[in-house]
Amino acid sequence: MASSITSDDILGKTAVDPHGDLLGVVVKLHVDKHKKTLQGITVDQGFMKPDLFVGIEHVRSFGVDAVLLNKMPYHLLKGKQVLSGEGKLLGAVTTVLIEDGELRALMVSKKTGAFRKQEIEVSPDEIKEAGQNIILRRKNVLEK
Repeated sequence: MASSITSDDILGKTAVDPHGDLLGVVVKLHVDKHKKTLQGITVDQGFMKPDLFVGIEHVRSFGVDAVLLNKMPYHLLKGKQVLSGEGKLLGAVTTVLIEDGELRALMVSKKTGAFRKQEIEVSPDEIKEAGQNIILRRKNVLEK
């Protein structure tokens, strides 16, 4: 039974995203009572921040000191700044659209004038990199 672990091996561990950023501490396990499988974990992100549910599909491994994620939970993209491939600030993510556990699109608010904003949908294939900021490929809908 060397490959099995207990809740004590997971609870209290730090959750780390693929970029090495600390997300918080694992405080809950979510188990499907009918299938008897682990569905995900809840991460306490700290004072004045909401708890974060992380689906098991985002977990790469349960390490000795940390829970390592294989991809950033999509809802963490909300509020991130969006930059063009050249580094031009284009706007910020207002909504994250998820379908069947996969990212479908990001809604990005783009400033079009002194008091006007336009919301534009960005598909996942337009995203070059998602970390502290979201960097789009050079040709993208926001630069039109």
